[in-house]
Amino acid sequence: MDFRTIVSLDWQGERINHSHSLIFFGSCFADEIGGVFKASKFDTLVNPFGVLYNPLSIAEAINRSVSNTPFQELELIKSGNLYHSFSHHSAFSHTNKSYMLQTINSSLTNTCQHLKSANFLFVTFGTAWVYELVESGKVVANCHKLAAKNFSRRRVSVEEIAECFSSTLKTLFAVNPNIKIVLTVSPIRHLKDGIHENSLSKSTLLLACEEIQNRFRERVSYLPTYEIVLDELRDYRFYADDMAHPSKKAVEYIWERIENEVISPDSINIIREWSKIRQGISHRLMSADTEGYKAFLNTLLKNATTFANKYKHIDIEQEIQEIQDIKNKINNV
Repeated sequence: MDFRTIVSLDWQGERINHSHSLIFFGSCFADEIGGVFKASKFDTLVNPFGVLYNPLSIAEAINRSVSNTPFQELELIKSGNLYHSFSHHSAFSHTNKSYMLQTINSSLTNTCQHLKSANFLFVTFGTAWVYELVESGKVVANCHKLAAKNFSRRRVSVEEIAECFSSTLKTLFAVNPNIKIVLTVSPIRHLKDGIHENSLSKSTLLLACEEIQNRFRERVSYLPTYEIVLDELRDYRFYADDMAHPSKKAVEYIWERIENEVISPDSINIIREWSKIRQGISHRLMSADTEGYKAFLNTLLKNATTFANKYKHIDIEQEIQEIQDIKNKINNV
């Protein structure tokens, strides 16, 4: 007997491999999965505007990146000692206005270049609830803990999301006709919205994804990560301590499913080879056996160099330098 429902990813498109360039926009779940792709040595850009939760802000970020229109000082607001951007997560906030502008505009230019050449764009919608500035009506990506009186809150409709995102995709396809879009809905529960409100929000996002997919059948696919957590794993042991975010085990399981059904067999072999090297780099001297550790590092450096020569399209220069630095430090002890 099987006491659970297996959710099929139903991946119909080309399998992802290490020659592809990937970019992720969206909620912190995009951070999780995008981070695993990046750690597995895929050419990956993850959340260049920081974590974004609602579809309208994600669409705005993509539009801004495609046009590469620099952010101006007037678009920043100051609260306390920090400058903030309503288009970015608070991870970009800073005490120095000039430095912050330089940082977000540098990221913007980099994102523009990635979007024009990327093979896959993963978009993770987190919530259909949006906050708008009372003064201007602008939908903000983050309220940055400003007073509630500055914002009005509403749930966007399926049609509004579909129209907004369809317009964004048409703009993107004009500069990158070959890019494939992968939509997902974050399994993270937005409990502050309320249980019922969160359910309505997720339902709206799911219907919006279906509508967008129907409009761009050949270019947009849907990855059911939301369904895997809620219908296949379906247990609080797969949630973190806050009972809202998926646990590390849940993310590992989703990644395992992606490996098996989305990633090419050749790239899975590369991941396995790289994983052994990465584990070796994270290993640190735990005993007084310095000579043994030196031998271990020599072998590790040899394996990393062999990997780099075998897969010239994968950049591990930084990791090779890290191994060399550890070697030099041990030799100087």
